[in-house]
Amino acid sequence: MLGALMALSDWLAPHPSLPRRLPVPDVRGLFYSVCLDLVGRLDLRVTEVRLTQHPMPVDGLVVGQSPMPPAKIHRAGEMTIQVWHPSAASAGPG
Repeated sequence: MLGALMALSDWLAPHPSLPRRLPVPDVRGLFYSVCLDLVGRLDLRVTEVRLTQHPMPVDGLVVGQSPMPPAKIHRAGEMTIQVWHPSAASAGPG
């Protein structure tokens, strides 16, 4: 009986709610895969803009973003990031 009463009181107790708006993380300077991991943990969606027309098959570098910190974004909101890769055309022997 005591266990049921404790479970009921726990169920009725107020629980802290998650904030509806999050501070925008500064992801500039991070590699693309690290950026996706961080933003995914915050339940944000990402739109990627590639800045290199013919990129090498390596992890790109995030060089810009929108919105910028210290803005706040809705949970499950969307960020746009600009990703730079070394160009495959410039990777040939020099």
